[in-house]
Amino acid sequence: MPIPVDPATVSVSLEFETREELEAVHERALKLGGKAEMGPTDSFWGTRFASLRDPFGHRWILNAPAS
Repeated sequence: MPIPVDPATVSVSLEFETREELEAVHERALKLGGKAEMGPTDSFWGTRFASLRDPFGHRWILNAPAS
């Protein structure tokens, strides 16, 4: 159930084998109309992480190894 102030109806988490794959998918998603919530960054929990919304409001969570 979405939070009342949160327009996301679906959240999808994707796991990539390399950080380069994550970076490429993130860049492509932005070019296709996605809006970054958190750009690619090395997280404190040990992954390369990014979060974005597609034009339909769905949240995409991207994870890859940090190194």
